Amino acid sequence: MTETDQTLRDAVALHQAGSLARARLLYERVLVQRPEDPDALHLLGVLIGSQGATAAGIALIQRAIARKPDFPTAYYNIGNFLAGQGRHAEAVGYLRRCLALAPDHRGALAAAGRSLRNLGNAEEAADFLGRAVGFNNHDPALWNDFGVVLMLTGRLEEAAGAFRQCLEHAPDNALGHRNLGCVLLAQQRLAEAAAAFEQVLTLAPADNEPRLHLAAISEAQGRPEDALAYLDGILALDPVHRHARLQRVRLLYAMDRPAAALPDLDAVLARDPDDAEALALRGGIRWRLLDLDAAEADLDRALATDPRRVQALIDRGNVCLDRSDFTGALARYDQALAIEPDNAAALVNRGTILQSLHRYPEAVAAYDTLLERQPDLADVGLSRGICLLRMGRWGDGWADFEARLDQPACAAALAGIAVPRWDGRADLRGKRILLIGEQGLGDMIQFSRFAPLVTAFGAKVILGVERPLQRLMGSLQGIEAVAVPDDAPDYDTYCLLMSLPAIMGLDDSRFVTEGPYLQADPCDVEAWRRRLAKWPGLKVGLAWAGDPRPGDFLGKRMDLRRSIPLDRFGPLLDTPGATFVSLQKGSASGQAKGHALLDWTEELHDYADTAALMTALDLVVSVDTSVVHAAGALGRPVWALHRYDRCWRWRWGTSETPWYPTMRLYTQPEPGAWDPVIVRAAADLRAYAASGSRQAS
Repeated sequence: MTETDQTLRDAVALHQAGSLARARLLYERVLVQRPEDPDALHLLGVLIGSQGATAAGIALIQRAIARKPDFPTAYYNIGNFLAGQGRHAEAVGYLRRCLALAPDHRGALAAAGRSLRNLGNAEEAADFLGRAVGFNNHDPALWNDFGVVLMLTGRLEEAAGAFRQCLEHAPDNALGHRNLGCVLLAQQRLAEAAAAFEQVLTLAPADNEPRLHLAAISEAQGRPEDALAYLDGILALDPVHRHARLQRVRLLYAMDRPAAALPDLDAVLARDPDDAEALALRGGIRWRLLDLDAAEADLDRALATDPRRVQALIDRGNVCLDRSDFTGALARYDQALAIEPDNAAALVNRGTILQSLHRYPEAVAAYDTLLERQPDLADVGLSRGICLLRMGRWGDGWADFEARLDQPACAAALAGIAVPRWDGRADLRGKRILLIGEQGLGDMIQFSRFAPLVTAFGAKVILGVERPLQRLMGSLQGIEAVAVPDDAPDYDTYCLLMSLPAIMGLDDSRFVTEGPYLQADPCDVEAWRRRLAKWPGLKVGLAWAGDPRPGDFLGKRMDLRRSIPLDRFGPLLDTPGATFVSLQKGSASGQAKGHALLDWTEELHDYADTAALMTALDLVVSVDTSVVHAAGALGRPVWALHRYDRCWRWRWGTSETPWYPTMRLYTQPEPGAWDPVIVRAAADLRAYAASGSRQAS
């Protein structure tokens, strides 16, 4: 052995011992003696490259390869340096040359697999890393990397196995637990995934990513409050965590707590006022809260930044709809569908607008198209049925109207009923049937006319209605009893009240009843007449607004367009020879203060009381709410004031209805135009009052 050989051996020993400065001096001394010594060039290149002089190190190793082309470790080290610089394509080239000379080189196999993963070539990466773990199956990091590429290739069960191998050798490896959780989550093995993510939090309490996954798992398992707790845990560590705040917003929205989500969105937008996603979400929530001006501002800002944000376009169309801007709504839905032609919400809403614009055949065609693609959409089938009813296609319309039975709210309401549902075919002789009123009070009044028809099948009919209708419905002939929720007598079968037209094949020729089908108590009526006799002229009852139930979002939206502020009734209230009596209950009743109305509504405790007062009046004028149904069922003269897209039951293009012969319909000539309706009704009322007649029609 020469002195130079010994110097090189000493340099290697120092290098391995970590004495890098002394090792470098000896490598350089060797190269003074043997300038092209491949081993000295290679090892000095590795040393200085590891100290940060990567380019100089690679240059030295390349000189070594030039002197010794069959030098697999040199190729490996250049590949490692290039990979460390993010130059993965070049790195793979050198690593392949290493493996061509030494196919079982463990380091090169692992490094090539990792670089190939970074290049997006997961399949080949899995091959290299799989070979690497075959030679080094005790390395937890290698098993973890192998699991990652298996997961990327969709080999989830193998990936789970690789991560478990990682954890077998390193039980406290938080990354391994997290990756195992991700694989299990992808396999929908939610409980096992949750356990893995909880283990991550035990090992790394400050790691917020598992909390995001645990929130999603909790939501999927029907535990929204637990999901919120995980998200709150993230925000306790990182108050500006955007993902957690937006996930919290979506969760609260799904829990029907939209107002609670606004502070999260405000926090996101405080950091970035132009965040299009957050603006769109806040605009959608503000629409859900019917704060239309604020919703419009947010949605317009979001769309200015991102015009292709589909949900923002849909929500912007919804704002237009609630403002009776049907043309604007249609344009927004069409924009959304140009981007996502199969978007169900946009297609359904487009059908709604086409109905509102009286373009019924187009609406039906839109629903048919959507049902061909997604036949199980109950909302679409119901919307189609309503459109057919508007068109007077009663048979098909009532059949499609039954789709409401498949809606979640209806299905949940009927879930606790143990007896079979009557479908019109089962023998009812000697049976007791519960006819369940549904939707609003007006619907119950309107469809109660069909209850006596069921008696003809030999049944004893129990009519189930809301408590405010119980006493009034007791006047309906041909039924055995009236029941309220949670207080029905025993029964053998049931049927929804609004299903009777479909079951019994009813058309408009059978809607008209012979005279009133409900009656007020005669003594109560006489008492009201005596009180009203003190006031001059025609006695006109007035109701100007609906009053949806708490949580009834659709009802609130409808009220925006069917209700009229009392201040706009001036032309009607100024009618000479008329005395006006408030029939308005609910939140809008306070508007009566300061107007020339008699207001005894605090004495009206249920619809029997209201019916007695209406029977003592000469005329009832009301927006489309339960008041018009009660007046019509009592046979009282009633003028109903309707929005442009009036409810399906009134059809279109007529001032009369087969439902109530004593009713006259007044309808907006264009969307949102109430003033012409009030002016026309006021003119008719002046003529009616001047005539001295007491038989309005």
